[in-house]
Amino acid sequence: MKFALWSLVALVATLVVTLLLRQDNGYLLIQVAGWRWESSLVMMVTLLLAAELILLLVVTILYRILTLPWRTVRWWRQRRQRKADESLERSLEELNAGHWHSAEKLLNRYAHLSSNAGLYWLTAARVAQLQGSHLRRDRYLLEAKNHTREHPDKKICVWMTEAELCSSHHQLDRAIVCLEQVLKVEPNHSHALDMLSRAYRESGRWHALKTLLPAIERNAAFSHNHAIDLSVQTYAQLFAGTAEHADKDMVFELWRRLPRTLRYEPLVLAAGVEALSGIGETDKAVDTLEDALGHCWDAALIRVYANLSLTDSSHQLRQLERWAVNHPDDAFLFMMMAQVAFRHGEWAIARTHIEKALSLQPSAHAYALYGELLQRLDQPEQAQSAFRHALSMFLADESRKKLVEVPALSLI
Repeated sequence: MKFALWSLVALVATLVVTLLLRQDNGYLLIQVAGWRWESSLVMMVTLLLAAELILLLVVTILYRILTLPWRTVRWWRQRRQRKADESLERSLEELNAGHWHSAEKLLNRYAHLSSNAGLYWLTAARVAQLQGSHLRRDRYLLEAKNHTREHPDKKICVWMTEAELCSSHHQLDRAIVCLEQVLKVEPNHSHALDMLSRAYRESGRWHALKTLLPAIERNAAFSHNHAIDLSVQTYAQLFAGTAEHADKDMVFELWRRLPRTLRYEPLVLAAGVEALSGIGETDKAVDTLEDALGHCWDAALIRVYANLSLTDSSHQLRQLERWAVNHPDDAFLFMMMAQVAFRHGEWAIARTHIEKALSLQPSAHAYALYGELLQRLDQPEQAQSAFRHALSMFLADESRKKLVEVPALSLI
């Protein structure tokens, strides 16, 4: 193409020069060492252009001959890549159509032809897992890892795919190893942080999850509420674990390192107070709860406070009664007051508070407690009536729960 273009340019130039000089062709004399050559100017220009074209033709032919092996290899590679790309497209169509065996066969056959073989092996691993063959899945993942030795920048793709596949197959330890490798290379990888936090939760690795919380809080991909909820769940579980092992040092260490934003979270406080009570620090638990309830009123904290076993029940009752002054319509508070009084044998006080709770908001729990109290007061008929009310309300609550759980039926 280039040669034809240059030939055309030379022909046009020759014609232009010939037309311009048709009246006077000019005269050219070249004499060197006794050698003499005479010609017209038009003829000389024509000969020079012809020589240039011949030289260009020779150079082009030589270039084509010398580069033939390289161009043949390139054409062959391009052909292989084109076939591999077409096979990938067909395999994805088969995968989306649910023909998993055909998709896997295509990927396995043409992966070696592609310069991006890792993508084929990773897709084949997904297809193998869809068919329930975890041995083939692991073999394809190994092939993808071998491919990343030549392409280190693609390791994250392999680790993320392996983590996702292993997580869905409940192989959490293996998934955690892959995700930790990703975060070493890319600490702010939001999807890896999310997957790793879920894996830590499912495997009960709350201490590891605690070390992950700062990165989640800094990452813009996570909402503030999500980070707070995750922190609350983590510290609540940590306190619960220390309570089970009665680890006094760990309980105090957790309280010392508890972030300020979580100090008045009901779930964390409830777990922390139970941990303090479990190691015998009841007075500190009482002080902590009373301070917290002064800042945030919560039924769960009231329940924890009422369930604390104090030798001085009068302090517990007096504190509950002081809160009742500010919350006169809180039926749950009066029920907890009745429970404390009942536990310490204060029958009259317990009856007053439970009847107040029932007048504000009847519940199965309140009626059950009222029935037990009436039995202690030797009033069996009234106790049976209270138990019947408790049972009917309990069954009604269970029926409502089942109705909520039943999916809506389509109207025909």
